[in-house]
Amino acid sequence: MRNIAATTLALALAFAAFTYARGQPAVPQPAIVPADLNVVGHLDAGAGPGNITDLWAHTAVNGRAYAYLGTFDEPSCDPGITGVHVIDITDPANPRKAAFIQAPPGTRVNDVTVARIKTASFTGDVLVHSLEVCRSARAEGQAVTAGISLYDVTDPLSPKPLAQNFLGFEVHNVFVYQQAGRPFVMVVEDGGDRDFHIVDISDPARPVEVSARGWRDWFDPQKDQLFLGAFPEPLMHDFWAQSYPAKHPNRRYAGKTIAYLAYWDAGLVVLDITDPSNPVFLGDSDYADPDPLSREPPEGNSHDVAPTADGDYVFMGDEDFTPARTIFSVEDGPFPGEHRAVEATFTPAIERLPGGVLSGPTTLVGRACEGDIIPAPAAADLAPGEKQIALVERGGCTFGEKIARIAAAGYGGAVIFNSADAPDQIGPMQGDRDREVVPALLVTRATGFAILGMPAQSPPSAALPAPGTAGRRVKARSVADGWGYGRILDVRDPARITEVGRFALANVFAFPPPPGDHSMHDVVVDGRRAYISWYADGVRVVDFRDPRNPVEVASFVDPEGSDFWGIFLFRHPNGKPYLMGSDRDTGLWIFDVPPS
Repeated sequence: MRNIAATTLALALAFAAFTYARGQPAVPQPAIVPADLNVVGHLDAGAGPGNITDLWAHTAVNGRAYAYLGTFDEPSCDPGITGVHVIDITDPANPRKAAFIQAPPGTRVNDVTVARIKTASFTGDVLVHSLEVCRSARAEGQAVTAGISLYDVTDPLSPKPLAQNFLGFEVHNVFVYQQAGRPFVMVVEDGGDRDFHIVDISDPARPVEVSARGWRDWFDPQKDQLFLGAFPEPLMHDFWAQSYPAKHPNRRYAGKTIAYLAYWDAGLVVLDITDPSNPVFLGDSDYADPDPLSREPPEGNSHDVAPTADGDYVFMGDEDFTPARTIFSVEDGPFPGEHRAVEATFTPAIERLPGGVLSGPTTLVGRACEGDIIPAPAAADLAPGEKQIALVERGGCTFGEKIARIAAAGYGGAVIFNSADAPDQIGPMQGDRDREVVPALLVTRATGFAILGMPAQSPPSAALPAPGTAGRRVKARSVADGWGYGRILDVRDPARITEVGRFALANVFAFPPPPGDHSMHDVVVDGRRAYISWYADGVRVVDFRDPRNPVEVASFVDPEGSDFWGIFLFRHPNGKPYLMGSDRDTGLWIFDVPPS
């Protein structure tokens, strides 16, 4: 066993938590130096930086303990890179690789879960994992089937396929729950108006979809809060489900199975799924405007939720990769004015440019993909601080490839406008930070038209001028609004959900932001404790016995850098509880659970 100091005193103060309660001013509380989480074991299971995604742990029928880790398409989507790692953690101090389940060609695995089921059709342990299309496969136009896959892992060393690519569409997250002896999987579909699905896996070799619902079933887009911030979408992201006994003191939940949905800009959505074929909407949360901590317009982005066992509270985490709100404008021409824009997450930050501004004349360059000839910047006089900016059409290759080619062609910035098939869909662009790139933003197709002097109401399929055409001057600047953080919601009455407490780290509102991603990611709850994966800020343990004043009690940040994605609490067959985390770069970490 080894004990790695999660932080030195200086680091602890740098990462000191801010805690806020409803009705109190947004000021930092006295810094509390949390205890260091004790590292029990570690295994670098991935194929390189960015490869590992979510995790689960399970005790097999043979009494041995195993962890299951999903994979991203980094460094590639090649065989052996994307799939599910099976890790033997029977000796938690010495985890070791036991097996690998290859993902179908062109797919990656974001989420994994394992459950023991006993039905007329199957008795044993079932692994369910999600499938999404790899970025390279999408860019190459490959015909790829995604969905969910189910494996018999009763013998984890010899996984046996039960059902492959069920549902077909891309799936981001899965969650298995059991009700009256029947096992079900909740499924998040990537895109689509009905993106919350329930699948009966009583016979895991022949799963059956029993319902599909989504935001259009519950909300009025003209009245309800659905479109916020840099990534304005109502979309399913993650969830939790739990059943309550018939004599539960809260009659609203007694005898029912309740689903808690992290629904991005719609916030928390609570459903009664006692009848899985007919989910019933019970209520949802709203984001305050302005945000209580940033004092800026709310970003939304409900990403993960975890209820307390009694159903009184939900700890909800927002994921926000844009710590600054972008104010973007077309400066001249027939259609000047402000437009919606989102800055890329992997390019030089605009706030770090001289004056915190990206501005200058634009030149249409086409798609800027392999084989395309990128025209030189159109002739224009540059004012002090201005840069030549490439106007790029989305599609044909990745954002990173486009922006790297733009940088190589001598441009000082890029504005990418949407393709005709998805003219209005914008969000934070992601890519490879190792490339030589320039500051870049994503805008709608209508904004691209305005930069070219075309009416915004032009049909998306309207013909574009030839590459090399000069566009209008543009200007972009950043206003700090912070990364994503945690919120504590009182859900005792799901029709009147109230945000009662908040938890943020100091790095959430540091500006300019320090290197790395400082958004909260995933959370699990046990009692009145939240266990959180927080990307570059490591693993955090938060006590919220007083939900209005949550307090950090333990943490871990690898001195060599962290990028924690998944978090899991596991009762080991040795009788001890362990906290487990998956770091995208360094694999599986196993910690002692700190004492109460």
